[in-house]
Amino acid sequence: MSSEENIALIKRYYQHFGEVIKLLEHNNKQAFIEILQKVARWFGIYAQRLLGGEPYIIIVTLK
Repeated sequence: MSSEENIALIKRYYQHFGEVIKLLEHNNKQAFIEILQKVARWFGIYAQRLLGGEPYIIIVTLK
C-alpha cells in the first residue's frame, strides 16, 4: 500500500469514527447499536471470535 493509500484509509477511518462520536454525543444509542450490528454482520462468524464469543455484549450494556 502506498503512503497516499494509507492516508486515504486513515482519513476514512477518522471520518467514520467522528460520525460515531457524534451519535454518542447526541445520545443516539439506537443508531450506535445499528452500526455495531452492521459491523457484526459484516464480520459474520468472525465477529464472535473477535469479541470473545459475546458479539453483542456492548449492545446489551447500552440498553
